[in-house]
Amino acid sequence: MNKFDKKLKNGLDKWFQTTFAEITAERKNIDSKMPLIIKALLFLILSPLLGVAITIFTASSAICNIFISLIIPYIKYKERLERKNILKTIKYDLEKHAENLHKYDKYYHLGDDFVDEGRALSNFIYNFILDFNYKYYTYDLNNYTICAPGKRRSLGDIYLICKYYYPDCTIEEVLKILIKHLKNNTTDIKGSYCYDIQKYVFTSSRSSDHIVLRVQTEYSNLQFIDFYNNL
Repeated sequence: MNKFDKKLKNGLDKWFQTTFAEITAERKNIDSKMPLIIKALLFLILSPLLGVAITIFTASSAICNIFISLIIPYIKYKERLERKNILKTIKYDLEKHAENLHKYDKYYHLGDDFVDEGRALSNFIYNFILDFNYKYYTYDLNNYTICAPGKRRSLGDIYLICKYYYPDCTIEEVLKILIKHLKNNTTDIKGSYCYDIQKYVFTSSRSSDHIVLRVQTEYSNLQFIDFYNNL
């Protein structure tokens, strides 16, 4: 190899080494930047989709809030309307029941031996169910025996007795007091349906230790639970 050939070979070797080094460095540079590029591309692709998803979620939440703000007042309005209609039915049915009671029996009383002590109506009803009803017979105005002591008593019975001693009371007022005592578990007043006379009856815990509400009443198309929940 002459001097010229040797010089040419060394030059080519140097050029190849430099070129290879530059290509290797560039490749490493590209490799190091590829994850960032991919992340950038994914971000650019997914950002609009993410924005759409957020927009949809926000819009859905807003629609739900609007729906809730409208439906809840409507539900409450329907509940108030339903209760108003039930109360109207209760009032009408009780008034008709009282009229029917007075067609046949104006008042009942507990006999000449019973002494009224001027109790409040609520106290009288309480004492009648737990005490007087076990001591005294019930009579009509002709002193005909209506009921012996210790029997379960219907709203009509209790109302006609109350009407004798408290002329200004109403049948609705009497039923409200009875229900109030039923709700107070400490009073020992219970209620159920009597299939013998087909009436809702009241008694003390000494005769019955339970309260039955989901039964038909004789004075309304409503069940007793409707009176219990609304009076």
